This record gives sequence, structure tokens and C-alpha cells, in this order.
Amino acid sequence: MPKFDQLPAKELFPGFVGRFVHGQQSTLAFWEIRGGCSIPNHQHPHEQITHILEGTLEMKIGNEEFIFSAGSVHVIPPIPRIVPSQ
Repeated sequence: MPKFDQLPAKELFPGFVGRFVHGQQSTLAFWEIRGGCSIPNHQHPHEQITHILEGTLEMKIGNEEFIFSAGSVHVIPPIPRIVPSQ
């Protein structure tokens, strides 16, 4: 089992660098997001649980807009959302 710092980092979108652990039915993702970056509307076929370690993250989930700050934890249903960062 690799240690966190041994997981390869991948920039999947400009400013979004992730490290991933894949299971058969789930993925654990660790993201580092550069301020001011965003990704297009998208959705996942599964729930997503977000935990913000530092900074803030703006996210639109369905028709609701959220600003998550350090310490925030949120369960996101499998619906489209927009993710700009600060």
C-alpha cells in the first residue's frame, strides 16, 4: 500500500491536481486547487463527499450555491455542479 506522498499527482483540469486511490466501487480523491480555477459542469454516477482542508471552495449543486471553508464537510448527490475555487 503506497503512502500519500507516493501517489502520482495528475493535473486533470488546469489548476486541479489530484491524487487518487481507486477501489472496486469507490475512489478517494485528494485535490489541490489553484485559486481562480474552475471546471465545467459535470456529474458523477455516485455521491461525492467533500472535506475542505484550507481555503474556500465555491460550488453550485443543482440550483443552490455554496461556499465551503476550511473544516467544511458536505455530501454531494450525483447531479451536475460547477466548481470555481478561490
